[in-house]
Amino acid sequence: MIVIVARMLLVVIAAIATFGCSLLYCARQAYTLVVFSQISKSHIQGNEPSRDDFDVFMQRDLTAYFAKDYPKGTVAYEMLRKGATQVGVSYPKYYVWVTLYENGELCQEGAVSLAAIEQERFDIRAFVSAQEMLNDFEKVHELFPKAVCETIRQRLNLPDAEEANQLGE
Repeated sequence: MIVIVARMLLVVIAAIATFGCSLLYCARQAYTLVVFSQISKSHIQGNEPSRDDFDVFMQRDLTAYFAKDYPKGTVAYEMLRKGATQVGVSYPKYYVWVTLYENGELCQEGAVSLAAIEQERFDIRAFVSAQEMLNDFEKVHELFPKAVCETIRQRLNLPDAEEANQLGE
């Protein structure tokens, strides 16, 4: 409780200093922000697997998803963003880079969006192959947060928008 009040006071002080708003208005806004922050945090904790189960469940569910196309495939993954992304009351999302091998050879790689559900499983929400991204990077922007898009862009060694404009000139 003390942490919540301290966070609220910091937000109020910052808002007054930045915007010059009234103390009551700033206090209400700070309270709203802190409450929503706590709700998001509890929603992540309510759906995220335990530390011991996280990797096991992630590996299991990614392997099951890709087994349809690669029944003898081996899946490796790396997090594209540390921790979960929580928006509203939806399930917390995770973003990973997946590499699939079959008979020791690379057969597919790309970015995956997953949702953690009830501390028991991950649901794959989207997969975009590296080849699809190289052909049409805008698809990435439709499915992944901006920061994750930048991580993916760097992974694929693609220039950012500014670099692309300079190269085109």
